[in-house]
Amino acid sequence: MDLTEPNLAQQKHISIDWISPSSSSSGSPPQYDSISAETPPSPAGGTRTHSSRGSSVLGATFNFVNSTVGAGCIGYGAAIAGSGGLLSLLTVIFFVILAKLSLDLVIKLAIDTNLTRASYEDLGYIAYGRGGKIAVMVSKGFFTFGCLIAFVVIVKDNFAPAMRNLVHVDDVSGWKMLLLDDKGSAFFLSTAVILPICLLRDVTPLARFSAIKVVMFLFITWIIIYLWKVIPQEESQEGDFYKNWIEVREGYIQSMGTFVFTFVA
Repeated sequence: MDLTEPNLAQQKHISIDWISPSSSSSGSPPQYDSISAETPPSPAGGTRTHSSRGSSVLGATFNFVNSTVGAGCIGYGAAIAGSGGLLSLLTVIFFVILAKLSLDLVIKLAIDTNLTRASYEDLGYIAYGRGGKIAVMVSKGFFTFGCLIAFVVIVKDNFAPAMRNLVHVDDVSGWKMLLLDDKGSAFFLSTAVILPICLLRDVTPLARFSAIKVVMFLFITWIIIYLWKVIPQEESQEGDFYKNWIEVREGYIQSMGTFVFTFVA
């Protein structure tokens, strides 16, 4: 007899063989010869297999932190200053809850399907069918495109100026344009670094880079705290509780991207 779980069709297939089918008629429970579970076939027609090789626990932890703690946390100070204290805090809490709920749904889906489905696309398909999967893919496509543009702009505005200040070169020509010119360095790094990383189908090799990113976040946080301690602070006579926490400022909409980037980029 074949039993297919109704809510997860084509995801779990359980085959049960009887020893004595007539035993049910005598009032005693049926006896089973064997129970076997099979994973669904892959889209190519083969059987899904999971490689035993992958990230270590520490590497997976760094990848997870890297995927949930985005670059937006670096710009928190300017975003809060342009939005207002209390409103910024409530916005961050709101996006924390959304991120937590979405991750819980994906994890539950992975557990229920024995790791054969563990993505937001699968979650959209399970919930709303083909339309849900397409909606998730389109949303992720636009978001990823916007993130990559933002990262390229950040590289263009920061990498080449930093290199010029380090090496003190005034003449930027020839091969030097690849590292010292704003547009040249952005093109070179996008082609040689960002593009190959985007083509990876497995994030396991990125575990070390994720660790570097987390360490750099901690280092930048330490630098900010250190500068705040050593640089004399001028006491502001204009600030009060209402202006610092209650007032909603004009930069809230512009700062929304920073709050979102904190958890998804």
